[in-house]
Amino acid sequence: MKKKLILLFVVTAACLFFFVSNSNSMIKLDLSAYLEKLPGPPRTAQDAYNMNAAIENLDADLNKTKKDLEETSRKDLSESPLGKDAEKNSKKMKKYKDQELKKKIKTMTDEEKMALGMQMSRDMGLMDSGQESPQVIQELAAIAKLNNDLLQLSREDVTNINRMQKIDEKYALKKRDVEEAKKTCPKVQIGTGEGSDIVPDPKCVHTKTLQIYNHNIQVEPGRLNEFQGVWAGYKAKIKPLLIQLNKRLAAIKYGADIKDPKNKIQVNTAQTTALRAIVLLFNITETAQRPAAGSIAEKMEYEKNYGK
Repeated sequence: MKKKLILLFVVTAACLFFFVSNSNSMIKLDLSAYLEKLPGPPRTAQDAYNMNAAIENLDADLNKTKKDLEETSRKDLSESPLGKDAEKNSKKMKKYKDQELKKKIKTMTDEEKMALGMQMSRDMGLMDSGQESPQVIQELAAIAKLNNDLLQLSREDVTNINRMQKIDEKYALKKRDVEEAKKTCPKVQIGTGEGSDIVPDPKCVHTKTLQIYNHNIQVEPGRLNEFQGVWAGYKAKIKPLLIQLNKRLAAIKYGADIKDPKNKIQVNTAQTTALRAIVLLFNITETAQRPAAGSIAEKMEYEKNYGK
């Protein structure tokens, strides 16, 4: 337990530096509420098409939340020691950007790890000022732990991306190509004299085109079902962390109970991490939904131009 707390102290200091370097931010709302707002992947291509407006609205909603979060951040950061002298602090922290830092931490003794964390905090002006109440201190420690747990889940990003790519590749092989199907139609002559031409039978082309569209639409439920598994697995992991994080944030009124401005950065970091997890969950649904909706849209456009 002692080793975990020491490592968490170092990781938290590093995360706070990452926040300052990348202008992350804070937003005063229950981000865990998005868990109920975000739909999972649809079951059919038609369901996917019907979700178009909802997906667009949620995308705009998340982008607005991100923008609001960034704007709120500027005020909080400007009031902290880090914001008041950002350039000076950036120079101090340059040495901690060493790519070998993680390897060094693994070989350090507990005392060396604690010393590193303390030094990073001093360099950033983040040493405890003694202004916070015991409850705020307790909640901040819990928030730091939950933020770290969410960061650990970010390792699954590549895994989920690879899983989704494999699903798409698998079902791409089951879909059929309209142009290839046209080649199987018998040739007929259109027109007479010099203006005549030999082309695939239009009636055959029309029939086969609709057959292909319908076939590809019928392939989608299997593909979408596998995306649902990816989505459900990721949601199950982030949901308890986001709910607990919101409870901790609500206990300190999302930072309003914090007296020392620099401690708000810890809240900023946690909320940014939470929003990132929510966006990743949304991206799984969006990645599943858009191609499926597109298959319906293609058929509708064809029927509009050439009939059913």
